[in-house]
Amino acid sequence: MTDKELLIKAIIDNGWFKKGQFKLSSGKESDFYIDMRPCMLQSRTIHLITTCFTQLLTQHSLELTRNDLFCGVITSGLFLTGAMLQRLSVTWAAINAIYVRTEHRMHGSLRDIEGIYKAGQRVILIDDVATTGKSLCKVRDILVSHNLHVAACAVIVDREEGAEEALGVPLLSILKVSDLKTI
Repeated sequence: MTDKELLIKAIIDNGWFKKGQFKLSSGKESDFYIDMRPCMLQSRTIHLITTCFTQLLTQHSLELTRNDLFCGVITSGLFLTGAMLQRLSVTWAAINAIYVRTEHRMHGSLRDIEGIYKAGQRVILIDDVATTGKSLCKVRDILVSHNLHVAACAVIVDREEGAEEALGVPLLSILKVSDLKTI
């Protein structure tokens, strides 16, 4: 089996693809839910995810350099970003990461973006699931306001509900929801 097929099997076998009535973070109602948090907290499945992400970046000719950044979208994207940093430090380019505070801080440094960055750097957003793209667009807009260039967004699952169109940048996904619905 391929890494992608093993990931699908793990999602199905562990019940992380759920059927029923659910309210999503986008506010939409759905008859299914993809719970990627437990998937990201297991060593075998996070290894599959980072392997697939690395393959995805290569397939889409996103050759990373030391000047590029990952930006983990709070909260799940932070797990993935940390795992990708660890993975790439061993196998590929040593790059850094940032994250955006989507709620403005009223204490401490008052920064919207945590991490070290310079205007003009290329950023790849990382999150677990994309639906409408609302949260991804919010992060993208903050990054753009700091003169950072969002080149793409990488997610585990694209629910195929308009995120890529809303983002206006390539949405790279390991899986489409149709991959899970057909099983």
